[in-house]
Amino acid sequence: MDQQLQVFVTVVERENFSRAAEELHMTQPAVSQYIQTIEKQFGTRLLDRSNKYVRLNKAGEIVY
Repeated sequence: MDQQLQVFVTVVERENFSRAAEELHMTQPAVSQYIQTIEKQFGTRLLDRSNKYVRLNKAGEIVY
């Protein structure tokens, strides 16, 4: 699987950037950068973010 998609799937499944980073043995800023890059490629936000959660939006559901 493409690295960007693997990062995206891990963030979705863990619902948290930090937990995804830990699982992927990456830093949280690196995970954030991957997500920003994939969102730029698709031309839309894929995740709804808050201080408490990360969740898929409609576009993210399609990609996932």
